[in-house]
Amino acid sequence: MTEDIIIQPAIQPSRLSFDGPKGPLFKALAEARKHFGDLSASATADVQMKSGGKYQFSYAPLDVVLEALAPGLQAAGLALMQPFDGDVMYTIVACGESSMTIETPLPSWTTPQELGSLLTYLRRYQIKGVFGVADSEDDDGNAASGNKAAVTRKDPTVPKPPASGVHSQVVDLAKVKGLDGAQFAELVFKTTGHKWKDCAEADAKKVLSSLEAM
Repeated sequence: MTEDIIIQPAIQPSRLSFDGPKGPLFKALAEARKHFGDLSASATADVQMKSGGKYQFSYAPLDVVLEALAPGLQAAGLALMQPFDGDVMYTIVACGESSMTIETPLPSWTTPQELGSLLTYLRRYQIKGVFGVADSEDDDGNAASGNKAAVTRKDPTVPKPPASGVHSQVVDLAKVKGLDGAQFAELVFKTTGHKWKDCAEADAKKVLSSLEAM
């Protein structure tokens, strides 16, 4: 477990735009929702209000959100990208010739650490908004700009395997290849059509072969 101090960013006006027909994209978004996993609110934050008050909330970290959505994105043929150019962060969801883009101006930042926390915060909220998912009683959006939150969260990890020598080999190799939880979940679903926790030994061998070929 690690503890970070993050500053809640001020709410910035965003711009939504579409490219291509909306129908196929909306249909793909609806299909993706059928395959989303559960969001585990595995992180907690104690928010110190500027007025002196304090409250606590639980939420799902970005890696947990991505891992839960990965099977749905794969099943519906959706691509999710979140680049930034220094001043604006983009959330782009595309399917075939259809795409949706959200442009959000970034609040000011002074250190790489602040930028990292800011991007993680915005990426998580925009993903949840686009795909209509919620994680328990996450309400850090109620904090005003300038409030500080002491966040305790789990570092991103590859999911624990079922008890099997082959499964252990898969997890070890995934770590060597540098895959995070969301990337690993996407690889497993693409290779086997199952979640990692549901993979039998034969499935694990297929995943192992895919990793070795990377």
